[in-house]
Amino acid sequence: MDNYRSLSQPVRLIYPSNYHPVPSYLAPGSFTNGLLFIGGQVALDAHGRLVGSGDIEAQTTQVLKNTFALLDHCGCTVRDLTMVTVYLRSMSYFPGFNRVYERAMEGWAPPRTTTKAELVDPEFLVEIQAIASAAEGQGGFPS
Repeated sequence: MDNYRSLSQPVRLIYPSNYHPVPSYLAPGSFTNGLLFIGGQVALDAHGRLVGSGDIEAQTTQVLKNTFALLDHCGCTVRDLTMVTVYLRSMSYFPGFNRVYERAMEGWAPPRTTTKAELVDPEFLVEIQAIASAAEGQGGFPS
C-alpha cells in the first residue's frame, strides 16, 4: 500500500470566489493526480438562490453554468470532462435535461450515467457531478 501512496499527490480543495455559498464542510471541487473532481452541482446562483423553480431546462442551464465555472476556474473546458454523472428527480425530466445538456456540451460526449434520485431539496430537479482531466498550472488552475 505504501508503494501506491507514494505516487499520489495531496488533495487540493477548490473554492472559486464567485461561487454560491457552501457549508464549511463541503468543497465544490477537489484536485489530485491530474484529475478535477466536481461535486454535485445544483441550480443555485452566485447568491445561493434557486434558479428555475419547476423548470428542468432552466435548472439544467444553471447546473451546467456552475459546472463550467468550476472547470474554468481550474483552466479547463468542457473538452476536459472525462465522466459525468446526472441525477434527475424524475426520469420524466430527461428529454428537457438532455436538450440543454446536448447543446451545452458543444459536440463533446464524455461517458455519462443518468439516474433517478431523491435529491437533497425537493425543489432541485437535477444534480450533476463530474470528473475532468486537469494539470496543475494548466491555464488558470490555482497553483
